[in-house]
Amino acid sequence: GGSHWLGRDGDAWRVVGHDPVEEALRGGAAAAHAGELTAPMPGTVTVVKAAVGEEVTAGQGLLVVEAMKMEHLISAPHDGTVTELEVTPGSTVAMDQLLAVVTPHEPQESEERER
Repeated sequence: GGSHWLGRDGDAWRVVGHDPVEEALRGGAAAAHAGELTAPMPGTVTVVKAAVGEEVTAGQGLLVVEAMKMEHLISAPHDGTVTELEVTPGSTVAMDQLLAVVTPHEPQESEERER
């Protein structure tokens, strides 16, 4: 999406439009790295609720990042297994820094029926 500048009392902020659906349809970064969980903004990891090898479900809270006195729950994007965990409680993270990777479960091969 587009971007706009907002200003007040000498401070300026750039507001950037982001449509994850549009980005995925274009085959952008969201589609290429669907299982990668990244920091929404600079902050500190306060809670880690998952471990490498753990089975997780879509929407399950895995990490909490505190930034600007707000807590951001980072959730699993889909059912899968935590295959990478790059942070521990107390870790300082930058915006878009990789926190963890959730690899989707392999589709179960259905048993072929004999005729």
